[in-house]
Amino acid sequence: MGTELEELKSFYEADLFEFAQYINPTYMYGDCHEEIFSMLGSNKPASHELYLLPRDHLKSHCIACWCAWQITKEPWSTIVYLSAGESLASNQLYAIKGMFQSDQYRLLWPEMFNEVEGKRDKWAAFAINTDHPSRKERGVRDNTLIVRTIKSNSAGLHCSHLVLDDIVVPRNAYTTGGRNDVKAAVSQFASIKSTGALTKAVGTVYHEDDIYSYFQNAMVPTFDKDFITTGEKHLWKVTKWEVEDSKDMDGSGNFLWPSIFSPSLKKSFGFNPKILGVKKAEYMSLGETRQFNAQYYHTTNSAEFDKIGAESFQYYNKKFLKQVNGKWYFKDNLLNIFIGMDCAFTDARAKGGDRADYTAIVAIGVDKEGYIYLLDLDRFKTDDWNVYYEKLIAMALYWNVRKARIETNSGGKFIKREIENRVRMNGQILVIDGKAATKHSGTKAERHSAIVEPRYKAGTILHYKGGLVKVLEDEIRLDKPANDDLEDALCSAIEISSKPGRRGSVQQSTSVVQTISSSRFGGRRMARGR
Repeated sequence: MGTELEELKSFYEADLFEFAQYINPTYMYGDCHEEIFSMLGSNKPASHELYLLPRDHLKSHCIACWCAWQITKEPWSTIVYLSAGESLASNQLYAIKGMFQSDQYRLLWPEMFNEVEGKRDKWAAFAINTDHPSRKERGVRDNTLIVRTIKSNSAGLHCSHLVLDDIVVPRNAYTTGGRNDVKAAVSQFASIKSTGALTKAVGTVYHEDDIYSYFQNAMVPTFDKDFITTGEKHLWKVTKWEVEDSKDMDGSGNFLWPSIFSPSLKKSFGFNPKILGVKKAEYMSLGETRQFNAQYYHTTNSAEFDKIGAESFQYYNKKFLKQVNGKWYFKDNLLNIFIGMDCAFTDARAKGGDRADYTAIVAIGVDKEGYIYLLDLDRFKTDDWNVYYEKLIAMALYWNVRKARIETNSGGKFIKREIENRVRMNGQILVIDGKAATKHSGTKAERHSAIVEPRYKAGTILHYKGGLVKVLEDEIRLDKPANDDLEDALCSAIEISSKPGRRGSVQQSTSVVQTISSSRFGGRRMARGR
């Protein structure tokens, strides 16, 4: 091979986007595809990468190009390519074979596959092997690339790379059994990865509880140089794109892949408001607006499905909060303060260790008119008894709270018992009310709706701005929120709350008033002394 061809070969092996354009000259890639190829082809890849793209944005093509490029760079690679069904799996292998057999590929990499198909090491419908000498020199036993489905058996397989391409599809997305089948298959195939193997996944969201939501929440421990646990981080590097970026998902924003016309193919690719509008109308005519939102915007929510409107959220200014003689007031109105806690003790274990749920704590104040002031929010992930206790008692001490409620379903009853023991041992005063939801109290959504929605619509719950408040508002507003832990805790606090007596206002006193700083809110607190 001449020097010029060697230089070209090195050039394309160093850049996946350039390789894809060279091998697929008729494709009309957009800026988004250059970005995707850049991340897929990074020389510092994450161990687990998830790319969520809208439908019809070449995600499967992009991962197929990566497979061809990875095999070209490192012919000893062993890739297991997992998909939802045989049709996509076989089509993807067919497309990858087409890249390898193209004239432009054979010009630069003739040693990869024997020109005569019958003399190739393996060139089957569901698996191929390269003929590159480095594969034999390394004694590689597993196939260079083998495609499997979520119904396949993984016995005997090993791989250096696991690819997950559209493992979530309509036939497995909408039932618990189907979603569990996908999780079981991914778990099975994850076990065949060699030490240091990489996983790359591409897909489209179909359901709020599909496997992609678990990927996005999965955590892995972090360690110092002595392998002492220092914390945790997300296992997956997740990148997702919406079809366009308008706030209301109405097609008026900037498109991820703006439509472009191919003179050679006399065909348009990409999206514009008209193309997206037709697709949306098709979904809506079938009553599938949620699916349109999921597959093009990665959300099962939209304003038309909101339980309450954003205008229902009213706000107060925290600078008017003050503490006098151990009691809290908003302006001159006494507040009775209560805490609700929703625990995720069992959920952290029941969901395969991905710890998708948070433990949440909410403090509220109620004035004599029945207005509820959101005072404090906290949420965290833990299994540690000390953390449950310390988080709750810190909030209780700050707000001088004497009563809290912990929902005692599942692990909540154990957490309640442990916290009560520690409160007693430390000589503190905090009454902890425990209540388990029963079938007679309705579903969680029904309970939430009955407790909070009428109050928000009446404007009797007031929020402050900042912190986790936006997260809480999403949980209350959205029909399908990612979590509902803060709303759970808020409901628990409201259920045990009561108004102060009729004399709920600041009383005159001859005691000296001192103003001290309150680092918690960056404001000032009132304290009294003699």
